[in-house]
Amino acid sequence: DAVYTYLDKNYQPNCIAEWVHENLNVAIDSDRLRGKDREDLHHVIRTDANEEAAAVIRVTIGEYMAADIDPDSWDLKGLADWAKANFDAHLKLSQLRGMTMDEVINRLEQAAETRIDNADLSPLDQYLIPNYREQELAKWAANKFGGEFDADQFTGIEELSEATERVMARAREAYARREITYPIDFAMDMTTAGLQQDPQQALTQFCGWVKSRFELNWHPQMLPSPSPVELRTLLIAEAERWDEKRIAERAERAVVAARTPEALDEWFQEHCNVRLTDEEKKRAVDDARTVAREKIAALLRAELTQFERWVLLQIVDQGWKDHLHSMDQLKESIGFRSFSQRDPRIEYKREGARLFDDMQMAIRDKVTDLIFKAKLTPQVAPRSPEPPPAGQGSAAVRSARRAAQPAIAAAAAIAGAAGTATQRRDLAAAEQASRGSGPPKRQPVRRTAPAVGRNEPCPCGSGKKYKHCHGKRT
Repeated sequence: DAVYTYLDKNYQPNCIAEWVHENLNVAIDSDRLRGKDREDLHHVIRTDANEEAAAVIRVTIGEYMAADIDPDSWDLKGLADWAKANFDAHLKLSQLRGMTMDEVINRLEQAAETRIDNADLSPLDQYLIPNYREQELAKWAANKFGGEFDADQFTGIEELSEATERVMARAREAYARREITYPIDFAMDMTTAGLQQDPQQALTQFCGWVKSRFELNWHPQMLPSPSPVELRTLLIAEAERWDEKRIAERAERAVVAARTPEALDEWFQEHCNVRLTDEEKKRAVDDARTVAREKIAALLRAELTQFERWVLLQIVDQGWKDHLHSMDQLKESIGFRSFSQRDPRIEYKREGARLFDDMQMAIRDKVTDLIFKAKLTPQVAPRSPEPPPAGQGSAAVRSARRAAQPAIAAAAAIAGAAGTATQRRDLAAAEQASRGSGPPKRQPVRRTAPAVGRNEPCPCGSGKKYKHCHGKRT
């Protein structure tokens, strides 16, 4: 899409016409701007802009100063605001009340001509560069895929498909690099986040991840380097060595060690921390080597696969919602096409197809923006969970209490050796509470006899009403 957009011969004239529309508020046919040098381009723009502005003024003036209504009903304030916004014409209401329609038109044409003739057209010079289209394509590709793109590699290309293949080759190269770096960066981020909660567990999980992916026997107390940057460099170098040959060798070891699909599933659980799906087990009966190779290859990019799924689900879901909203708006407004002697049903189908194509293009653009740059942030559960609400005695609560006991006991042991008396008392209470044997709770007061109304006889037998006897307020 980008190649056919940027390298189109009409791209520069279209950019110039769009600039003129945004800055001079007039529309000029882009065909009139093709192949012009700087002097001719400025002359054509000013001439055509003046003619277009005069035509717009004569068409629009009737909306504010209609000839078939009383002049006292003219929308002079709206006319003044429109003239100021479009042509920088400062007309006061007192002036407009004493002017005829022709006088107002002449005044607005003079203001438009002054504005257009004084407009600075030097920003258009950027569009007159000989290889402007190629430079814009190179900028787009660099921003989309990263890296450097040279405009010269797109210069002189006759077939746009050749330029498309060049961009696609660089895109595939950039994404192949991301397949290597993204899982490692995600694992490093996960470990960094886990270090804030439980350093030993975070390093143990990181070493387990390294072993399952690359068969490296790293130990939490004996990492190759204390520097995360160096560890990342080592892992990237190791990941680059995992080509199809090495994947096939590991798959062969798995198949030799596991003769049945169930045994192969157990091998992957033990060595890779993943399980075979039911469909993979069925396929492994006839072709275990292919299943093992595909599983190991998928394992090397598992984090990126999860990210791809997340991006696609989010973007497609939002794009489809926006498309449905656009279709609802189209359905409400399509009936007005009948005023132009057009069949609303045919117009609805045509516009609906266009909106669907726009949705697909927007999805492609957003997905490729995110998939090359963004990443998911690892979420690490807090080390000490929040205490459960009172009255919950479920298995989950009991499990949480058992999980909290070792940490509390360890803290109590440390405080018992070097802590203050207050610390030891507080930790002992926390340990007791984690076992569910804390101090007895205060029980609410419960009524054992029915309530007595204030106007009913007092239960003491005095014959008086309760409010005048034992229920009397003092």
